[in-house]
Amino acid sequence: MHRQSHRLSIHSRKMNAGWNVGLLVLLVLGGLASGLRAETSPTTRQLIAELGHQEFQVRQRATQQLAKFGLAAFTELEAAQSHADPEVRQRAGYILATVQKTQQHERLSRLRKGEPISDDELPGWKLYVSVAGDSAASRELFAAILQYEWGMIAAALKQPAKADEIVRERVSRLRVVSGEVESLDVSALIAATMLLNCDETIQLHYLALEKVIALIQGVPLRLSSDSDDPLRRLLTASLIRAHDRQTAVDFLVLGLRCGIPETMSLARTILLPVANQKPVEAIDVNSIRVAMNTVRRFGTVEHVEWLQPHFADERPCFPHRAQIQVRDLALVTAIDVIKEDPAKFGLPGQRGTRAEQADLFATDADRSRAFELWQEAWATRAANKK
Repeated sequence: MHRQSHRLSIHSRKMNAGWNVGLLVLLVLGGLASGLRAETSPTTRQLIAELGHQEFQVRQRATQQLAKFGLAAFTELEAAQSHADPEVRQRAGYILATVQKTQQHERLSRLRKGEPISDDELPGWKLYVSVAGDSAASRELFAAILQYEWGMIAAALKQPAKADEIVRERVSRLRVVSGEVESLDVSALIAATMLLNCDETIQLHYLALEKVIALIQGVPLRLSSDSDDPLRRLLTASLIRAHDRQTAVDFLVLGLRCGIPETMSLARTILLPVANQKPVEAIDVNSIRVAMNTVRRFGTVEHVEWLQPHFADERPCFPHRAQIQVRDLALVTAIDVIKEDPAKFGLPGQRGTRAEQADLFATDADRSRAFELWQEAWATRAANKK
């Protein structure tokens, strides 16, 4: 009996030892498995796909994890609101709304209060400050930009090569979801687009700008006459950076609507073939027409020289009015600018505003004589320069 108890005791110890070893192996394997799971944690894209999983628990887990990602998943969540699966759309919208109410609201609140903020917390902040400055007004505008265009800014800065596509998709989505353009914060959309154009790695194509301009057409902009107005500074910086001719024309249209004198730098690149390194014929008439309108609005007598290469351009200025040629528009533009200081060109009249000099060239004969005097004056001026 004693021997039997002893054998049972030995067997029990062996069993316990075996169990302990087995448990240790399971723990090690479990730890390895846990480590592997940590290394291969699901990506944002995978989690968004799981929002539409057939199992409720998988959908819930994906929803919770994406909520923890917060603003880091903002761009993907915003895009997921256009997903084909209605379950994914609904859950992505819920998560995005939750994130915006918490993390985004907290960061924008700090921004408005003037507290220190980093570029990691607010996408594009460093770039924005370098252009628009850091003031109460500029912070308020940037808060509006991110409130409406956080996803577009973050995605475009993250993928500069796709900035055009991102802007066009954003505008298309706004057309669908907004219904009424007036309901949009137009200043925020324009400012966001201009900010992207200020980034050295991004050059927005004119197609993207056309979409933005078409969307906001007819909607008044809240643009201050103050040169320190952050929206004006963003627009000005974007105008200066527009090197592509068609992009420049689109910016000119926007600049004319906003009353920004800095558009003159772009008008020069279009009107002077030397600056473009192209013959006049290579520049389309629409570009010339927009540039001349810019000179008529912001130009001075010093800018009339830009018009000279176009006085021999006999192309129709308007497709439906073939009798009006580019040279006619150039003449009208030159005369309109000269009205500010007629005496400088040997013409009668005192210096005054264009409105005050409106009747100076009332008849065809007056205009013809003015043009002759202008040509003579300019020839003398060119000879003196030599």
